[in-house]
Amino acid sequence: FEGLESDEDNIEMGSAVQINDPISTLGLKAPLMVEIGTNMKNALDLLQGKEQNCILIVENNVLKGILTERDLVYALSGGPETFKTKTVKNVMTSKLVYTCPETSNSEAKDLMINNQIRHLPVFSDEHLVGIISMRDVFEV
Repeated sequence: FEGLESDEDNIEMGSAVQINDPISTLGLKAPLMVEIGTNMKNALDLLQGKEQNCILIVENNVLKGILTERDLVYALSGGPETFKTKTVKNVMTSKLVYTCPETSNSEAKDLMINNQIRHLPVFSDEHLVGIISMRDVFEV
């Protein structure tokens, strides 16, 4: 193709994130967090206008669950009053899957697919350092 040739014999890949790079190279997002007793309306208000679509649920700084868009849809099945009467504890997903910053993008994808989840909290030595979403790892 005329005009597409390169005089460079050694073309480098640049700074693109690769599939086997650790997820820490993705720029981990600081997660939204609320206490376990927060009512659903306040949690929904927190999510509105944010670029994230989940909230981590903590109790005394210990991660107890995650509240996702799917959980919110489930909660709506109880009618709009649900958001005034229920807390995040009643609706959150308490089975947590998490990883560490050294996990590769490929491994993170596998974790998400195998566990049917779209959000993965990231811990380093028992300290929460961020969260990644399926969108983050599949854009690589």
